[in-house]
This record gives sequence, C-alpha cells and structure tokens, in this order.
Amino acid sequence: MATRIDTSSTGATQSTGSPQSPQDVRHSEYYREGGDLYILISHIIFRLHSADFPRTFFEAFNEGKPLGPTIDTWPGVGACSEFKKAIIIDPATEATPDEFAKLAWVLHNPLYDDFSAATLEDWFTILRLADKWGFTCMKAMAQRHIHPRAEEEIPDILDRLCKYEACKLPADVIQELYIQLCTQEEGLSDENLDQLDNLPRGRMGRQVQRGREAYYKAQIENGGDELTDSRKKTVIVGALGLENRQSSTASANSNANDSQSAGQAPSTSNDTTSAGAPNSESDTSIADANGTPTERTSRDTAGSSANSNSGTSGSSNHNNNNNTNNVQGAVIATRKPGGGLPMSTIISGIVYLNFVYFWKLL
Repeated sequence: MATRIDTSSTGATQSTGSPQSPQDVRHSEYYREGGDLYILISHIIFRLHSADFPRTFFEAFNEGKPLGPTIDTWPGVGACSEFKKAIIIDPATEATPDEFAKLAWVLHNPLYDDFSAATLEDWFTILRLADKWGFTCMKAMAQRHIHPRAEEEIPDILDRLCKYEACKLPADVIQELYIQLCTQEEGLSDENLDQLDNLPRGRMGRQVQRGREAYYKAQIENGGDELTDSRKKTVIVGALGLENRQSSTASANSNANDSQSAGQAPSTSNDTTSAGAPNSESDTSIADANGTPTERTSRDTAGSSANSNSGTSGSSNHNNNNNTNNVQGAVIATRKPGGGLPMSTIISGIVYLNFVYFWKLL
C-alpha cells in the first residue's frame, strides 16, 4: 500500500532567523538553502528555486504588469528577501500550505520517477494547481496518473464527474467526462439529474439532456455512423454551453474550408447587406470603382450617338462597353467572402478602365 505524501507543516517547521511575526515559520521540507524564490502561505514560508517555476507562475502574482527584464526583479525572487519580496498566496482561494507542498513535492521528489506515494486526492490537487499556474508538463503527468486510477477507484462516470467538479479540475479535463456522459448508451435517471443539478457549476441536468439529444441528432445526420472525436466534442460542448474556444475555432475553419471546396462562399450578414448598399469601407470602395466607369460609359455613349454615322466608332464603343462590363464583373467576382476586395484587384480594375477610356478618346 502506497504511503501518503507527508506535507504537514504542523509541528515540523522551524522558526525563522528574523521572522516577520512570531507565528511565521519555515517549512521543514521545502525551505531549501540556496533557493531564491520565497513564498508565504498563511504563516508558512517556502524557499524554492525560481528555475523550477514557469514564467506564467510569476505573471500570476505581478498584478497584471509585464515582468521585468531580469529574473531578480520578478515577484518573490531575490537574495535575502524572505519577507520583503515574498509572494503571498491566499490559502482560502488559491492553495493551503499542505496543498502547495504537494506541488513542491513533485518538483523535489527524491525518488525521481516513483510517484506512488501520491494518492488520487493528491493528484487532484496537483493537477488543479499545475493548471492554475501554467506547469504544463506537470499537468500532463498528473492527468496520466489520475485517469487510470480514477476509472478504477471511481468507476461510475457521473460520480467521477461530480468529484472532478468538486475538486475544480481544469475545464478540458472535465469536458471529457461530460462527453462520455452524453454519449453513453444508458439513459439518466431522476437521481442522476438531481446530482447534475447540484454541481458547483449550476443546474446541469437539462444541459446534459440537450447534449445527448444534440449528439444523437448529429449521429443521425451522419448516416448513423459514429462521429469523429473532434466533431463529437464540438457538438456536445456547444450544446452544454461550456467554454471551448479551440473547438469553436477549428469548427469555423473546417466549415469555411468545406464551403470553399464546394464552390460556395460562406454566407454572412455582411454579404447580404452589401448586395443592397455599401455598409463598410471595403463596400464603399467597390461602389466607387464600379460607379466611376459607369459615368464614363454614359458620356462615351452620348458622344457615339452624336457621331452615329460612324459605324466604326459605334462598334468600337459597343466593344469597349462590353469590356468595361466584363471588368466590373471580374472585380465583383473576386470579392472576398467577408465582403472586401484585395487592394491589388481594385487598382488593376481602375488602371484598366482608365486605359480603355483614353484609348476611346484617341
């Protein structure tokens, strides 16, 4: 049986040489000599090495300001700055001394590749803090340890979801369980719906039902075949109303590519509006480019009617008018899906129309 991590600082701390208050004590295990990073949680002082912490950790405690050019100007870093520059972590909202010690244990595990001492609860805490402060590799490692043990110790998907929610695990980890819940064959009982409605996130019972309906509807539209993982995630997360920017962006790009491959431009409100009157800077430039040649053509038509006896002139004007219309059509045809035109297309159209106009004058 695995031994639990000993992160307790009670009765195992030592007094500081120059304490800020009589209650401030150094953590017995994670007050490391030679460390340049000081962290104060409740009345416990941690001293660790800044090189072990990602830049995002320091940014979280820099009051929204950019970090300085050198690391000794960053929060909590500096020689002999135990209390002057220490990062203060709120134990009520961020991490208690014991919870932070679990994170430090991963960084300073004396057994290197043996993390069997951590319980499932420990890994929940490590994962939450790693995600919060940007420890990317630690987060991935915590997930590798959690998933097989959670499936074994908490086999029911809904119970596991409730546990993940209660421990405030990262959104992407929780989303995977919502997807499993919405795609399982077994339906949800009234008791299950009550559990979902009592989650810290809020009343999720009805949302999960919508997610299940959206999934089966999408599966029917797919000819009864199983959806791809990315499509499944997009449909369910969208129905649940969970944050999923990555999937939304990927879905938008996929739809745009599908439309272009089918020879159809994506339909947007801007395209519909520009069909009537210009409603943007790009549409105004299109109207100008198309309006100016029209006036020129009308003047040329008047000139040709005054010289109607010249068949060559009339034929030339007729051909030129056709060329002008072709150019206008080409300009409109190259319009971007969003309603705008490439600047090179506009310039080329204007130059060509001026050439036709002066050629007619000659």
